Amino acid sequence: MKTILSLAIIPACLSTPIFGHEGHEDQKTQLGIEAVTSYRSDYVYRGFELAENTLDFQIEGQIAINDYTLLNLGAWYAQESGSSGYDEAAFFTQLRYEKN
Repeated sequence: MKTILSLAIIPACLSTPIFGHEGHEDQKTQLGIEAVTSYRSDYVYRGFELAENTLDFQIEGQIAINDYTLLNLGAWYAQESGSSGYDEAAFFTQLRYEKN
């Protein structure tokens, strides 16, 4: 059984716009950042135990290009805290169009 214990979850959404004019009440947040770290007692993927006692960290940012288009960028890294030396990293991007 895989047990996940979240050590810290730090979502930080910046309310100061990085594009356009500041000080408008109707100005939307155009940048969001989230960082997450966790501990897994067993790291099991598709039925195979890859590691034990794993710490991982993920960071992701989202930029609103306009009212309908979003760009996500992120990365994560996991490392086993033992003698096996297992580690894993990934990077990801996503361009999303949301039609209302």
